[in-house]
Amino acid sequence: MIIQITILKKTKKNFKIPFAFRIKGTPLNTNEISINSININLEQFKKSSKENDVSITIYIVSLVIYAIYKTQYKNSKKTINICIPIDLRNFFKSDTISNFVSHMMISIKPSKDSTFEDIVKLVSNDFNKKLEKDNVLATVKSDGSAINNLLVNIIPLP
Repeated sequence: MIIQITILKKTKKNFKIPFAFRIKGTPLNTNEISINSININLEQFKKSSKENDVSITIYIVSLVIYAIYKTQYKNSKKTINICIPIDLRNFFKSDTISNFVSHMMISIKPSKDSTFEDIVKLVSNDFNKKLEKDNVLATVKSDGSAINNLLVNIIPLP
């Protein structure tokens, strides 16, 4: 799963997404790639997600947000935003085997005394709201609106 933290001001869906908290770190040189990996006990991980009554995806996103909150967030007033891919074949009938994906932005603003359980609840609520068919459809329409943009159509492809 790719987890990307981005900053957006306003989308065409008229959803305001507040400025996101930016993770501080050392930038890589142009030709460098950094890969972080971890080995976990999958059965224990599944058990932990079931104890919190959430899916593994929601649990992973909650862990990432909690790690950012505990290590770098401090007294920031910005939200922590994470962009999650959505497989649209689960929402719309499609016979394609190629990519049919969109995304959703999970935005959480932890309070000063948030616990991991609080963050799991916030993430789960945001997931459920964003995965409603109307909200997914609005995201797809917004993503597809670039196709109808005259400026985009006259720019030559490489």
